[in-house]
Formats: sequence, structure tokens, C-alpha cells
Amino acid sequence: MEKAHGFTLVELMVTVAIAAILLATGLPAMQNFIKDNRIVTATNELVTALQLARTAAVQYGTSASVCVSKTQSGCSGSNWRTGWLVWVDKNRNGSRDAGEEIQYFNALDENVRVTAPATTIRYDDRGNVSAGTGSFTICDDRTGETGRRINVRITGRVWIERDVTCS
Repeated sequence: MEKAHGFTLVELMVTVAIAAILLATGLPAMQNFIKDNRIVTATNELVTALQLARTAAVQYGTSASVCVSKTQSGCSGSNWRTGWLVWVDKNRNGSRDAGEEIQYFNALDENVRVTAPATTIRYDDRGNVSAGTGSFTICDDRTGETGRRINVRITGRVWIERDVTCS
């Protein structure tokens, strides 16, 4: 009689049970990890846009703005989650004209919320904020200290606070 190779049914059932227990304990932590990363990504993209606008304002010696934009064609809407546009007012007429945009940032994940004091942040030629100072709060569908806050000072300085309470 030949010796059989392989797993017995009992060994296979024990392995499946152990795998199920590991998945059941690890899955909730993975979901929070993914949600945390979405908030971090949104925060970093918004900070990048603000720093890009400030740098461009100083570089070109004129005002630069970051504004809410549902489309890539101009400033529109009131929800930062729909995307935003960075542009430089090269001809100094106070409005965005063709060729003045620098970069468009796409819409955020549908579960990410951004609250802000204004729909436009404008920097002057020295990198100071001339319109729209305040704080952006970025949260998702969770409650508690899961959010982030981007503070924009009148001097143009931007910094991030972690573990902001979301409701």
C-alpha cells in the first residue's frame, strides 16, 4: 500500500479557521488605515496647492490664488471636495484669464469632507494672504479625533494640526 500525500480534512479546516480569525481581527484596522490615508492625501494635496500659489505669487511678482473649481476651466462652486485650481494673475486684472492657470487638483474621495472659511485663498506678490485666511478642516465619515486641520495665516504660513475632532 502506498502512503498518501496531502492534507487531511481536519488540517484543512484548522487552517481555514485560523485564517478567518486573522482576517476578522485585521480587517477593521485595515479600513481605518485606508481612511486615515485618504485624509492625509487630501491634506497634503491642499497644502501643496497653497504652497504652490504662494511660491508663484512671489516668483511672478503678482497675486496668485487657489480656488474651488468643479471644472478645470475656472473658479466655480463652493465645495473644496470637488477640486481646486491654482492660478496666477499675470496681467493683474483681478480675474482668471486663459493661460493663467498653473495646476488643477482633482476631486477628493466622496467620503472626505473639507470645510473652509472661503472659496478662494489669494496671495499677494510678497507671499502674504490678501484674502481667505483661516482654517481648512478635513474629515471623513468617522467621528472623534480622526481629522486634520490646515491653518493659513495672514503671513502666508501654512501648518497642519493632527487629531482634529470630527463630528
